[in-house]
Amino acid sequence: MMHDVTIGSIGFSPSTVTIKAGEGSPTLSGGQSFFRVFASKGTVGYHCHIHHEMTATVVVT
Repeated sequence: MMHDVTIGSIGFSPSTVTIKAGEGSPTLSGGQSFFRVFASKGTVGYHCHIHHEMTATVVVT
């Protein structure tokens, strides 16, 4: 299953995504994409490398 996260002027939307272990494929702006499968349960934080105040979380259940 694919979960979309968009990047806007106020940051990541949604700021928290909950997925099941083995799922994951957020999409970046500007025609770029990133694919990541989270194989184990847990909480993973991430941020924008340009705007460090832009943070979000992936919760793997």
